Amino acid sequence: MSRPDASPAHAPVRGIPPGYHAVTPWVISRDTARLIEFTEQAFGATELGRVPGRAGGIGHAEVRIGDSVVMMFDAREGWPDTPAFLRLYVADGDAAYQRALRAGATSVTAMTSLFFGDRVGRVRDPLGNIWWIQAHVEDVDPAEVARRSADQAAAGPLRYVEDSLAGVMREVIGAGRWHGVVIAEGLRDPALVNDLRVTRAVITDEGLPLDEAGAEGRWHLYWVDVSGDEIDRIQAATRHAWYAHFWQGERLLVVYDDARFDMHRHDQSTWSSAVDHGLGQGLRREWLDFPTDDSAGTLA
Repeated sequence: MSRPDASPAHAPVRGIPPGYHAVTPWVISRDTARLIEFTEQAFGATELGRVPGRAGGIGHAEVRIGDSVVMMFDAREGWPDTPAFLRLYVADGDAAYQRALRAGATSVTAMTSLFFGDRVGRVRDPLGNIWWIQAHVEDVDPAEVARRSADQAAAGPLRYVEDSLAGVMREVIGAGRWHGVVIAEGLRDPALVNDLRVTRAVITDEGLPLDEAGAEGRWHLYWVDVSGDEIDRIQAATRHAWYAHFWQGERLLVVYDDARFDMHRHDQSTWSSAVDHGLGQGLRREWLDFPTDDSAGTLA
């Protein structure tokens, strides 16, 4: 962490403190202490300091990796996961890649030589952040870079590097699959169900009041495996009172026809608000108790 230097009082104050650069990344995660440990083991980081948060955990921490400072702190309850994407230049990319895997990372992209003179790999650390591990192994002049880029031999490695990231990104940014339970009296477009990956469907024998006159309808329950876009389509296609509950890793999404509640699975405050909203729509409390993992749920 930055400390005042011992320069004379009349010396001008430096706009960028010693040891820092113009750009410094913030990494916000669920377990900053674990992240610090990972960077020490994988990249030889030096911890500069940590400050406790008001609610416990770590409110601020800094490590130095090579000549650069990386700042970190613990996410608050209810915040979404926000993985960071960092490029790290090292002298030996292959060795750093292997150390990262031994420290608990998973491989995203194996170390690959690219036409512009760098050897590149990627790992995803235990908190979900993705690190580009890069080593410059050859000086290539611009004319040669242009020539190599047009060579079909360069296309294969580059395509692999691009595609290996694309697969992980669908997961990281929330475009991956959601598991969930959809409860509706019906759908405006029943054919929509045929387009979804329905893993289980139940039509209940029990009806619930759907309007002020007390009319009842049978509730349709669908256990589904869907994308984020399909969740939007489900919300647009439903009619009458309904409810949907989706989960993806540590993230939960509770969706009504008129509201959404996006939360971390341990966010009790937002979860209570989501349940209260459902109760206000006339749903029974036991209808809101669905699993938050990949097991098939049953009604209470």
